[in-house]
Amino acid sequence: MWSPHLFPHDSTTQMRQAMKNSLEDTSGARLRKMGNRIKVDAVRIAIGKKVFSHGCEFSFQPGTHAPFLRLRYKKEAKDNMPTAKKDEDEVHSITPDSIEEMHYFLADKNDEESELDDSSNLELSSGSDAMSFLAMRIKPNKSNRLNKFSSAYLQSTDGAEKKDLALKQYIVVELRSDDEFETNMLEALRKSPSLSAFLAEESQLQKRSAKRYIGALLEDDRKDRQSRAASPKRRKTRSSSRTVESKLSLEDNKTILVYPFEADEQVFDDACKDMTEVGGKVIVERGQVDDRNVWGKPQAIEPSFSVGPESEAATSTDDNDAAASSSASNGPSGRTHYLTIRNDDMDRLEQGEFLNDTLIDFFMRWIWRKDDPNSSKVHFFTSHFFSTLDDEGPESVSSWTAKKNIDIFNKTFVFIPINESLHWSLCVVVNPGHIMNEYADDDEQSADHDFPCILFLDSLKAHRKKRVANKVRKWLNYEANRLKKFEQNPEPFNHKTMEVFDPKSK
Repeated sequence: MWSPHLFPHDSTTQMRQAMKNSLEDTSGARLRKMGNRIKVDAVRIAIGKKVFSHGCEFSFQPGTHAPFLRLRYKKEAKDNMPTAKKDEDEVHSITPDSIEEMHYFLADKNDEESELDDSSNLELSSGSDAMSFLAMRIKPNKSNRLNKFSSAYLQSTDGAEKKDLALKQYIVVELRSDDEFETNMLEALRKSPSLSAFLAEESQLQKRSAKRYIGALLEDDRKDRQSRAASPKRRKTRSSSRTVESKLSLEDNKTILVYPFEADEQVFDDACKDMTEVGGKVIVERGQVDDRNVWGKPQAIEPSFSVGPESEAATSTDDNDAAASSSASNGPSGRTHYLTIRNDDMDRLEQGEFLNDTLIDFFMRWIWRKDDPNSSKVHFFTSHFFSTLDDEGPESVSSWTAKKNIDIFNKTFVFIPINESLHWSLCVVVNPGHIMNEYADDDEQSADHDFPCILFLDSLKAHRKKRVANKVRKWLNYEANRLKKFEQNPEPFNHKTMEVFDPKSK
């Protein structure tokens, strides 16, 4: 099902260069220059406590005559708003004479320093309070049109209450990429005579002081988490009737299926033969001319293996019980861990709803269903693996492989799904067992040795790849010591020997 040759054997130098070229191509696409104007993408823009999250962009127009900053975002769509107006951009141009303060925090840079200095015990939590951002205090006026936010943004801080200072004092741009901002935007801002004083070295925030500037973004995250955690059905009802709530609760908890299935092999195959894995059209024939593919209806799923009725069912549904492994078949521990899909989970497959851990874990178990977890060259962890690793450290997840006698260094790919800050991403550890290749002398390195690295797939760049990679490397070093691997080097995994890449398709 999975091939260890998805990445062809090639020289380490060529492989690494291909990865870096991919990054450079996509980085250039996000950093745009129109004339002399420099633009970077933003995740969100907060004007006081008012947060915008669609079409956000921050730009700087340099020049000695009239330099200015510009905030751009999509207007908040309302039900009674004409369709044409829903797509309109809102723009605020900010001149240097209206700027009172500027501060910035680069989360990835702090992650690199933390990896080099393990003695630092100061750590922002894993959520949005570790975001990268630029915070500004701007005087509202008719030119920048910030005076229209009088209820959301403090027009003056004189006599303001503490709670208002926490949410309404600053305009904050959440940066999508540290590298884009630091390499191009920050350099240009510091070269501007009218802005350089605001961006001296002391304007770069440390972890201790970063959180006080992003109260509005943290509150926005809190509200979004509550919304996503709520039952889809319950969010859609306006009734406060206890009877309705009770019926919804019972209906939401109704079990639809338990996976893996206990069924006779023939019964299981008959049930699967007409199922399709994806909706819409799929590639049924890859074109040989002009790389054009032939699209058609999805093909039926091939018959899957059966899971015998003798499998021992899990009696607990807590995270520790699910932690042993995402294996669907009985391993050396003699225990199968089951996933239960309920009505509430199915509702999350509707358009506009949010996927939860159960659905992601089920999908990973499903695509891996034909592989034996011990002999397979790939391994899938559940979504609870990284959250446990992040909160409690490598020791807390050692049983996830130890109890199943899984040697992670015999795998070609290790998949780690991450659910954090209201978003999903995927970390893939590639060839961890070949890490010592990176320590060989140049003249000793084979031209076609396997290349160890970490792939980080995040469509929105909402998660910080360097922080995730640091956590994963520490876990790999712990596993290597537990299994007595690479004894000549007790900590072989670091940011130089196990690089992280976030390649994008063009």
